[in-house]
Amino acid sequence: MDQKSLPVKTAPDFTRIRELPLKLALSGCLAGYKCNYAGQSNEVGHLKELLVARRSQLELHHFCPEEATMGTPREPMNIVGGTGADVLDGKARVLTHSGVDVTEKMIKGAEQFLNFCQNNQIQVVLLMEEPGLWHSLDL
Repeated sequence: MDQKSLPVKTAPDFTRIRELPLKLALSGCLAGYKCNYAGQSNEVGHLKELLVARRSQLELHHFCPEEATMGTPREPMNIVGGTGADVLDGKARVLTHSGVDVTEKMIKGAEQFLNFCQNNQIQVVLLMEEPGLWHSLDL
């Protein structure tokens, strides 16, 4: 997938948001932090421009679930045998490219991210689609 495109899985419901600033959690790599598996960022130029233009309306927070549990750099990984929801249900695993099972670390990172969002009363979350576990969380 082209890292410049930002697919939307479902249309967000902004009708419950009544106050500004909007509390937005952003994946650390999208926020420009060098925390992806290779120690690089996945910053998207037009997203950064939009966030800067709307900064008076936003309270930005960033978090990298993978970095929190595995550090940077780390080996790339994939979900094997299903989706992120399947991982959370115990029906699929997360394996590094060399075959190391990091499922429990990914689940722990997801739980830490969920706690981070709840503790900061996050209203909207922007995450990378891959490895696919994080977009399965329901805040």
